[in-house]
Amino acid sequence: MNRYQAVRTTMLESANAPFQFGEIDCCLFAAKVAHKVTGIDYSTLFDHTNETEAQAYIDEHGSIEKLITHTLGRDPVPVEELKMGDPVIVSLPIIGDTLGVFTVDQVLCKSPNGTLPVNINRIKNGWNLA
Repeated sequence: MNRYQAVRTTMLESANAPFQFGEIDCCLFAAKVAHKVTGIDYSTLFDHTNETEAQAYIDEHGSIEKLITHTLGRDPVPVEELKMGDPVIVSLPIIGDTLGVFTVDQVLCKSPNGTLPVNINRIKNGWNLA
């Protein structure tokens, strides 16, 4: 599946799904896109069912950035090198750092407030999927 289709299909599949840790949260949304792009199911590595377990998993790795670097097995890249569907960390008011999906002109993040479009200037780190 091409990257555009991967993002669009995942968006449509989860657009009306309520945010729920362990089902459809920021990491699992990005993992679903990554699975469609790479064929690798990263969601199996995120074993949590609630916010406390999710935060413990992040804390175990030191930060969400380190967790994603560990999960993907690669270092972040400059924003200019990101492609449609690549996972990125954005910093949001109130929510804080969260994982989203790069879409060239914005980032899509699944949050308790729904799927949020975020300006790319909020990107802290991003990783190429392939």
